Amino acid sequence: MPSDEKRWTMIPDMLCAEPKPLKPEIPGPVYSRDDIRGHTSEFTVAHLPDLPRSRLDEPTTAVLLFNHMKEQILSIPSFGQPFKLPPIRHRISSHGRYGLTVHAHEDIVPGELIMRERPLVAYPNVFVTKYLQAAVNTLSEVNQLYFNGLHNAYPTEDATYGIAKTNAFNIQSLPGYAEDYRAVFKHISRLNHCCSYNAVFRFDLISFTGEIRARRKIMKGEEITISYINPAYDYASREERRQELYTRYRFICQCRVCIFSDKDSEESDGIRRSIGQRLAHLERLLREHGDRELLEWCLTPPSNDDNALINSTHQLLTDMKMQRIYYPRAAGIFISRMCKLYCAKANVIEAVNWANQAAALCRAYEGHDGGWAAIAKKPTKTNYWNLKKLPRDVAVDKEMGF
Repeated sequence: MPSDEKRWTMIPDMLCAEPKPLKPEIPGPVYSRDDIRGHTSEFTVAHLPDLPRSRLDEPTTAVLLFNHMKEQILSIPSFGQPFKLPPIRHRISSHGRYGLTVHAHEDIVPGELIMRERPLVAYPNVFVTKYLQAAVNTLSEVNQLYFNGLHNAYPTEDATYGIAKTNAFNIQSLPGYAEDYRAVFKHISRLNHCCSYNAVFRFDLISFTGEIRARRKIMKGEEITISYINPAYDYASREERRQELYTRYRFICQCRVCIFSDKDSEESDGIRRSIGQRLAHLERLLREHGDRELLEWCLTPPSNDDNALINSTHQLLTDMKMQRIYYPRAAGIFISRMCKLYCAKANVIEAVNWANQAAALCRAYEGHDGGWAAIAKKPTKTNYWNLKKLPRDVAVDKEMGF
């Protein structure tokens, strides 16, 4: 089944990281969802990427496109580049209650690539069923069996429509279409949901592949799970999460978090709500003033209260870990803050530790370390290094980059 998770960029402001390449602007008409029903005659099915003879053994994706879109997509520099499969660290097996499940057969570290594959089919987020069926019909007989073998949460609907709606992931917009595309995968679509999920999905446009990466350490024998719903629901109550999952996927969640007793569930809901409120407050401050709380702490002379900000931030991250929720935006903000705090105190060991955690989280959600590996290697080169011990005027100039 799918994930509705959105990606977040966590490039640190402590070091000049290499900028992430943006999707190029490709000239040509751009359609929106409102245009689709009026232009169905312009739909075509293309298998992407176009492969040279030397790579015909690679899988391709049946993509439902407007007639002009293929040329725009193929104009993307390096589009369709070869990709390497990760070492197999998981196994797919049958489970009587949940159908097929995916388990780790060895320990997997945070940020590590677990699965990578091209989709079977991809289509715009609003589509006409008969055109999607046309795309499925172009698959090989084996891949049609894989597609039709996926779970269908909408048995009273058209089968192709039900399978796609149940198992598709949001990928991203493609040149020529202003909104997201969705994609169904042979193996990735079989991952189960958990409200304390341990892996995340991302899509790489250049290789046209979906990836599953660990967002925390996954132990040998543990089931690999994702979230089917938007990560904002990490802070929702059990009943709100269950309602969203039932509305979209027709099941009542029985994951390790949702089977808590009523008392434990109420406590869990309260902690999640508190984390969400703290994050919203800090995000508002960051938008309006930057991290003034951190800067004022750095510029205040050392005292017995020096650890108060560190302790409160660490407690929040501990609460997130205990609840097994790791909303990427929250983790990125608070882990970044911990790294800055320890850099300001000139604590190399802790600064490296938190920079490595940020690098792993960024790899999970973005596919690269976002510049954090360089910080872990040389934390003394950041603007925050030793700020707590410098005279106030020198610290201000350094923090401002002078």
